[in-house]
Amino acid sequence: MIPALWRLGLLLALRSRVRPGAPGTLPATATRVILGVWIGALAVAALVVVACVALLVWVVVRA
Repeated sequence: MIPALWRLGLLLALRSRVRPGAPGTLPATATRVILGVWIGALAVAALVVVACVALLVWVVVRA
């Protein structure tokens, strides 16, 4: 569900960047917000993955 929303948000943002102001596209501010949220969500997901791997390595090393 979430990846589908990310794809939709990215698609809308990129579409409005290609033809700004065209009918059916988003204003520039909305585009920046969508891209910011999308990139922020990816950054948080990457941090969670790094933290999980670090925790796994720490547990394995201690064992």
